[in-house]
Amino acid sequence: VEAFGRDIAILRTAQTALAVQRFRADTGVLPDNLSQLVPKYLSTPVEDPFDGRPLRYTRTATGYKVYSVAADLKDDGGRQGERLESGFVGDWVFQVRR
Repeated sequence: VEAFGRDIAILRTAQTALAVQRFRADTGVLPDNLSQLVPKYLSTPVEDPFDGRPLRYTRTATGYKVYSVAADLKDDGGRQGERLESGFVGDWVFQVRR
């Protein structure tokens, strides 16, 4: 089940990142938040498959990140997850650098 959620999260973060790119191409700037993408670039907010809330988005000094909280349901602020002996720790992150 966790692997299925991971695959859905990867697809949804990529889909959302494409919408961010389309927004940026049209406006010349990154959106302040993902709600600016609805309804022109996304029909509805894209849900995180792990907690059912909208995917997270954060702008960085070099671009932005769209991410899912992953199976631990903890928002790590877009820190890319890693597999440890204790399990997967961190978020599923799609990062775009300019």
